[in-house]
Amino acid sequence: MSLYRCVDSRDDDPITLMVDRVSAEATAPPPTGDWRADLTEAAYRIRQVTLRHPWLARHALNAEDFGPGTLAMTESTLALLDGHGLDTGDMPHAWRTLLAFVQGHAFAEARRHEARQRRADESETGAPGPSFLDKAAESGEYPLSTRALREAPRPTDPRDAFDRRLGHVLDGLAQAFFERDRR
Repeated sequence: MSLYRCVDSRDDDPITLMVDRVSAEATAPPPTGDWRADLTEAAYRIRQVTLRHPWLARHALNAEDFGPGTLAMTESTLALLDGHGLDTGDMPHAWRTLLAFVQGHAFAEARRHEARQRRADESETGAPGPSFLDKAAESGEYPLSTRALREAPRPTDPRDAFDRRLGHVLDGLAQAFFERDRR
């Protein structure tokens, strides 16, 4: 109960307050007029914040939970979309698509880092046994998953993977929102 000494009332959820506080760190820079470059910069900021605070990706807020930090981050990112032909109904969809991708990717990146560290720690204390994926691959029941997960080229730099996948998301946003009137 001592945690509630840090908030104004018991109605204030500490997790919501933490999300709001950390969200302020991901405020986007002012728009340059190049929506793709602007969203890329916003994505990198969100990625860095999520890598520093991986728990953040598990706590999506509803608009009624927004505080000043979350609202400032949202406003700054919507400003990057404004003036590019999106209506006010499309802007939150484009924004949430980008946010969901970035937070999900960064959360997975943080989890992979933790798993590598755990395996390194286990190898110091003894040889780890075969993983579930190893056992599943040996069973032959999951040939596509085994090939995709084992044979696909892996980027050595997590940023390379992020860049490639962010490009796919931005291409999708371009087609769905920015280029639709030009067809």
